[in-house]
Amino acid sequence: MDKQYPIISPNLISNHFQTIKKDLTNIFHEEGETPISMSRILVYFLKMNSGALHPALGDMTGFFKYMARSELMHNAPSRPIDWLGSHVRDQLNKNFSLNNFPPLEELPKGEIKDSVISIWGLMYHIPNLVYLLSYFSPNIVRSTATIEYISSDHVAEAYKVKVDGEVVNSLNDIFSYLQNFKPTG
Repeated sequence: MDKQYPIISPNLISNHFQTIKKDLTNIFHEEGETPISMSRILVYFLKMNSGALHPALGDMTGFFKYMARSELMHNAPSRPIDWLGSHVRDQLNKNFSLNNFPPLEELPKGEIKDSVISIWGLMYHIPNLVYLLSYFSPNIVRSTATIEYISSDHVAEAYKVKVDGEVVNSLNDIFSYLQNFKPTG
């Protein structure tokens, strides 16, 4: 008899990420209601994955992408991206902090709002670029990221290219460093 696999529904995905959001909200409260650092969030995902870095980065990428891009909940009164703004410390932007922006409903429609949404995407771009190094060489990840920016029209393109570019330019160093964590034997 063939093994049956459950169908992964949007509700199942939403429930999974809502559980993570609840856990991280508890950490937020435990830490004095200050935005949680990316390193603390990575520790959460490392614990979830018994210390395995690769799946932790994959789960972290998936969670941030869901929170920044989920269309399932964007019409809800409390949008996931607004949760990011109040609960996760923006450690990627050097000249401003997304934590200082008002909730999306308070931003004017158009380019400003679209740019803020687009820039929050960096929260999953960075762990995703590192995650991809588990499967591909730095040159392939670098080429793919470059092709993505050349072939797609991004609202905050120049800024995102700059921030992602800093990571892309460091992929060889990151890859070398990650080799220290490969299982031996």
